[in-house]
Amino acid sequence: MAYRDRLRAVLACDLQRKRSRIRGIRGNAMNRQYLAALRGRSAYPVFRGFVQFFVFVGFLAAIGFVLAGAMSTNASAIVISVAGAVLLVLVLCAIREASLMLADIADVAIDLGARGVDRQDLFNPADILPRPATLQR
Repeated sequence: MAYRDRLRAVLACDLQRKRSRIRGIRGNAMNRQYLAALRGRSAYPVFRGFVQFFVFVGFLAAIGFVLAGAMSTNASAIVISVAGAVLLVLVLCAIREASLMLADIADVAIDLGARGVDRQDLFNPADILPRPATLQR
């Protein structure tokens, strides 16, 4: 009986996710508003600025790669410099996103702590997922 209730809860959670994907735009806009507000009152503005500064310097380096390749008369040097610049831009975008996600996670933890939300109040997947047969009593 308890297994079926847990399975229904998991399926209901999955159905809720699918519905939110269908709504998509509205939910995504609300998430973006919350994220913009969270980043606006961040506890780590210096870190965010540090990340943005080094990403900007990296973009300048990518432009330098392209310009250096353009000045070369060798076709392979041009291709290598453009490929290196594209790779650098992709890596910089990934690093920027990962760094800002880290700061966002820290800000959300601070935000939840300020609201008085305790760990036990947060979603615990163990509450709805069935335990393996070897661990059941």
